[in-house]
Amino acid sequence: MAAAMVSSAGGLLAMLNEPHTSLKLHALSHLNKLVHQFWPEISTSVPIIESLYEDEEFDLHQRQLAALLVSKVFYYLGELNDSLSYALGAGSLFDVSEDSDYVHTLLAKAIDEYAILRSKAAESNEVVDIDPRLEAIVERMLDKCITDGKYQQAMGIAIECRRLDKLEEAITKSENNENTAGDVQMTEETPSQTIELSMKTDPVDAVYAERLTKIKADPEDNQTVRRDAEQCMSQCYNICLCYNACWDDS
Repeated sequence: MAAAMVSSAGGLLAMLNEPHTSLKLHALSHLNKLVHQFWPEISTSVPIIESLYEDEEFDLHQRQLAALLVSKVFYYLGELNDSLSYALGAGSLFDVSEDSDYVHTLLAKAIDEYAILRSKAAESNEVVDIDPRLEAIVERMLDKCITDGKYQQAMGIAIECRRLDKLEEAITKSENNENTAGDVQMTEETPSQTIELSMKTDPVDAVYAERLTKIKADPEDNQTVRRDAEQCMSQCYNICLCYNACWDDS
C-alpha cells in the first residue's frame, strides 16, 4: 500500500492548539520532519510554537523539540541569528552529525561566533560571557571530529577557537598527523570539488572544507587565522615536541 501524500501542514498546526500534551508532541515531531516542505505554512504559526518552547509545563524534550522546529523555520526564512539562537535552545536535538544544509550552515555560524568570542577574551584579557550552549555545540563538533579520526579538522577548529585542550587531545590521539585517513585534503586548484565530495561523505568534512575555502578567499581572514594559529601553536610547542618524539620512536 502506497504511503499517503501530505499536501498541507494545516492539520498538524491545528493540533498545536489542542489542550492535550500528547497531541502537541505528535504535531511537533511530525512538523520537524516536514518543515523543509511546508516551512512557509509553518512560519505563520511561529508565535504559537515559540510559546510552547517557553511553556515551563512542557517537559525538556518537548520544549527542545519546539525550539528545533522554530530554528528550522527561521533558517528557511534566512534569519540565521534567530535560527542559531533557537538551535541552542534545542540542546542535543540539534544533531551535529546530521548531513543537511541546515546543520552545516548553523555549525559554521556557531564556530564563527564562538571563535570571535574566544579571540576577544584572549586579546583583551577580560572575562567574556560565552553562552554555555554555544560552547556545547562547538565541543560536540570537536568531539565528533576526534572520535571519527578527523584530526586535521579538529586541530584547525581548535586553533581557530583557541581551545588548547582540544588541540592537545587531537594531537595526542592522531596516529598520523600529516596524512590521516579520511581527512579532507584541500588544494588551491580544487576547493569546490573537495567541498562537493566531502558533503557527500561527512557533515564535519563539509563544514571544515567550507571554512578553509572561505579563509583562502579572504586575505584578511587568512591573516587573522595565521596570527591566531601562531599564537596558539606557540603555547602548544611542548605538546607537539612530545608527540613528534613518540611518533619517531614508533
